[in-house]
Amino acid sequence: MDLPTGSTVVCGTSGFSGNILGLEWTGIKREQVKTSDFADVYEQYIPSTESTPGALALEVAFNPDTVPPFEDSEEVVRLTFPGLEQWEGAMFLASFEFGAPLDGKMTANLAFTVSGAVTVRTLTVLINDDSNNVLESVSGSVIYVQ
Repeated sequence: MDLPTGSTVVCGTSGFSGNILGLEWTGIKREQVKTSDFADVYEQYIPSTESTPGALALEVAFNPDTVPPFEDSEEVVRLTFPGLEQWEGAMFLASFEFGAPLDGKMTANLAFTVSGAVTVRTLTVLINDDSNNVLESVSGSVIYVQ
């Protein structure tokens, strides 16, 4: 998926928000469980029923008057990619680094630890013919469950 212009992140409780400049979802893991130990022949494994949902790393441009939710507990974080998808799930901010070039935008690198299921919704763009306004509506959902 190419990151569309206008992609945003909004933290539901704290209200912190930013325009997404880049993202990476790292560390999704599913362990293996050893079921036998035949040292002379082979070992057998099965997949664990548990998984680690990982972390969501974002580069954002943000308003420096807003406070990132670094001291808060987990909250619902929503990422919106206009015309494509919306991701929403329980996360907490694990790290926050920021900088500002001279006469430039305030940017930050954030890492959210995902602490549960993330819902991915497909967005459909609808155009209202009477006023030519562009509206978005949810047309389906898929759930990533840990």
